[in-house]
Amino acid sequence: MDTVLSGCLPGFVFKERYLFYCQNASKITVFSVFLAANAAQFKAKKAADKGSYFWDELIQMTCANALGGTVFGNANIFNGPNAIYEMAKEPRFMRRELSRRMIEAINNFPEAPGNMRHVLFMPSFYKGKGYVFLQLKIDKITDYENDYRPKRRKLLDIACGSAKNMLKEFQTIVGIAIDAPKFSKRNSEDFIFMDCSKWSDKEKVYYEDENQILNFFKSSSLRTEIRTAVEFPKIV
Repeated sequence: MDTVLSGCLPGFVFKERYLFYCQNASKITVFSVFLAANAAQFKAKKAADKGSYFWDELIQMTCANALGGTVFGNANIFNGPNAIYEMAKEPRFMRRELSRRMIEAINNFPEAPGNMRHVLFMPSFYKGKGYVFLQLKIDKITDYENDYRPKRRKLLDIACGSAKNMLKEFQTIVGIAIDAPKFSKRNSEDFIFMDCSKWSDKEKVYYEDENQILNFFKSSSLRTEIRTAVEFPKIV
């Protein structure tokens, strides 16, 4: 199953602020008074932000794994542009939405026999950047590190290139691949940072050819959703 979030549109609700100026001798004291509704809205934001910690934990865990030499892919998190750097740029409310969508994808991974995959594309807060989240369920893995993970990274690379071919306006694609947690007792993360700002015809054709059998973002089960992310949730 493939899923594309075609719009995770940032929206903002600004707090009203009343300023009172009281002059005492030469000193001016500024009092900021917030409406009770805005205070409630801020509390709602703090509560909603708890869901964003999944994104933070993924970054922290990956940094720890990188120090231990167990993160693979082309995402060198210590030098130059990389996947973790791009992930860390996301504002808090967008981390909340990205986390929510990834957790939903994990929980909704199909429960069926045999090898399966689910790939999700999510736009970033920043225009022209997006994320590919790939989950795999592969039976009978014999050599996890030396055989399976290189193949998983290859699939992630093809998924990212196919996403770029489908969504031409995107200039940066960050790929994240894991084993489907529903079925895996162990897990690891692979990352790809793909700079698509100078996407050539050669690259376009290469990923079209590679995707002929895999059919990333072209399968009959492809779903497109539009979601809106706001910094301050509405108070009902």
